[in-house]
Amino acid sequence: MLTDTSNLLDAAVGYMLGGAPIIPLHGKVPAIRDWQRFVATPTNCQDWFGTRGCNIGLRTGESGYIVVDTILRKPRRGLARLCRRRR
Repeated sequence: MLTDTSNLLDAAVGYMLGGAPIIPLHGKVPAIRDWQRFVATPTNCQDWFGTRGCNIGLRTGESGYIVVDTILRKPRRGLARLCRRRR
């Protein structure tokens, strides 16, 4: 997790320049209404990720990423089981 706002801003701008559909977060919750329509620009990245120090979120559906959020007692073994079941 990044805590330095200059690192957050640098990361957010890098994601934005790479075309990633990022959004500002407070913790794990979107920091804005209509987050589905948020389009990152250099100006709003400076505001949200630089000045306000929001976390960086990714709209996973349109980015092509899949997120698996689990709580496992033994993460490595549990992840291996999940991967075997997927095959």
